[in-house]
Amino acid sequence: MTNASSIRDRAKTFYNALDLDRPINFGVRDLVENSLDSSVYVEHIHGTGQRDPVQELAAHIDFSASAGAYLFTGNRGTGKTTELLRLAKILHDFGCEVFYADLSEYLTLTQRIEITDFLIAILGAFSEKVEARIGKAPGSQGFFERVWSFLESDVRFDEIAIPAGAVELKASLHHNPSFKAELQRKTRVGGKTGQAGARLCRGSSSNHTPRTCGTR
Repeated sequence: MTNASSIRDRAKTFYNALDLDRPINFGVRDLVENSLDSSVYVEHIHGTGQRDPVQELAAHIDFSASAGAYLFTGNRGTGKTTELLRLAKILHDFGCEVFYADLSEYLTLTQRIEITDFLIAILGAFSEKVEARIGKAPGSQGFFERVWSFLESDVRFDEIAIPAGAVELKASLHHNPSFKAELQRKTRVGGKTGQAGARLCRGSSSNHTPRTCGTR
């Protein structure tokens, strides 16, 4: 008879064999790096198989005439990113141009996040993804370059220095709590958030107008 200690040891071995940090990719290879092959995917693991919520969501996005936002929730390792990548594959097959951005690469998710942090991070992330795939228009500024230019000309920082350039700005937003806190304070006052959004988004259009679906 197997005792409780033996079962727990085997459970630990099984748990540590799981690779929770690597999602499964279903064929859209440029979305994520270091992913697992779709051959390890277990179908209907979250339900009875009578309906497929991801397929239903893909159809809803495809049929909808307006944009929407959809929230995936769940504990670590339950398959949120994997199901998002399965959704990306379905949308890709429908003819959508799909981009994937992981905001943990742009924000420290264990710290307080305000709307300015979120907007700068998500616009910057997708700007970089689009530029990497489609290319940057000659002579144009990237999103983080526009943010840096805006901060240089329109926002006065009394206690800390503005990062030296766009690359340093991106790093500071992620890793410098003092700069991030001061930016939050400055953009809270006098409607700066709205002014910043209008200023930074201006001129962001491109000659490329693919049908676009962003995930996560």
